Amino acid sequence: MDLGFGEDVLSKNPEACLPASLTDHWLRHLAEEADSYLEGKNDQCTDLFSATIYLLMAKEVMIKGVTSTQDPLSIDLEQVADAFERYTIELGMEELFRAGRLDYNPATLETIFDDRNLEISNVR
Repeated sequence: MDLGFGEDVLSKNPEACLPASLTDHWLRHLAEEADSYLEGKNDQCTDLFSATIYLLMAKEVMIKGVTSTQDPLSIDLEQVADAFERYTIELGMEELFRAGRLDYNPATLETIFDDRNLEISNVR
């Protein structure tokens, strides 16, 4: 894993992992990793991308709480795949926002992996 990412992002609060909070450098880096994986250029997610997803998923469990029937440590592959997809979409939305192509309501820790109402406006 890139140690700079650990120092710049992972060592901070979980909000630092949200695409809207990333520096341009790390936003671009994570988006490139996600694209490379989705295009089949990599057989697996990199440690850097995976660590980001797992940190956000763990924080989501802490925020939303766990019902008595849920095991907070059991996250199945379908949940991870869904989180990967949602995070990748959020990276793309943030890239478009920073490029001045649209405005949107960025995800929060509470909404990053939910079926939230994505509000897009001023598409240019």
